Amino acid sequence: MRKEAKLLLERSIDSLVLSIERFNCPWDRGRQEVTLLLLDRAFELLLKAAIRHRGGRIRERGEKETFGHDKCVRVCLSDKKVQCLSNEQALTIQIINSLRDAAQHYMLDVSEQQLYVYAQSGVTLFGDLVTSVFGLALTAFFPDRVLPVSSSPPQNLHAVVEAEFADIKRLVAPGARKHIDARAKVRSLAVVEASLNGVRSQPGEGELNRILADIRDGKGWQDLFPGVASLEL
Repeated sequence: MRKEAKLLLERSIDSLVLSIERFNCPWDRGRQEVTLLLLDRAFELLLKAAIRHRGGRIRERGEKETFGHDKCVRVCLSDKKVQCLSNEQALTIQIINSLRDAAQHYMLDVSEQQLYVYAQSGVTLFGDLVTSVFGLALTAFFPDRVLPVSSSPPQNLHAVVEAEFADIKRLVAPGARKHIDARAKVRSLAVVEASLNGVRSQPGEGELNRILADIRDGKGWQDLFPGVASLEL
């Protein structure tokens, strides 16, 4: 393995382990944000390691900065020399990145069940890529017991969204005065829906307010988030 690829892989695994550690920590202060930040960093470094391992470049000639997250995903998805991602895998990584972006730059409120889905799917995909690209097992780097753990793991993704939607409806009910909280919660669903539609920008306040107005008017989550409704665990 090329030395640069080896060092990038090691640092990506460091970030993954720290993300799992934060997910499993017994207190909530900054837990969602740090879990997503570290998981997102783990994937960016892993993709750069994969590109270098297969002889590709991670910076344009003459440029000082390495490729950003989106460029790494595109290269690993479409460059035949280094290709290692399927469309579904790329979408998983992009959803995590979009949620990280929302968490880093403003406010995001993800339910425990949603966070578990993203963390566990991230760990599973990370392990698949480490094996397919480098021929290594993830357990070579940390014990197989180190995985996201939840006291209420989701059994059905639609049930998770249904519960989240019920919370949002309660927050926008007349007299609730919880619109900021409602926007923080609905933002995670809007981010995932946008990612499924290939939109990389964050939803604006006007867009979120329109969604909340539709919720108050009685629209169902399947109508507002048809892409999310099509997802399965």
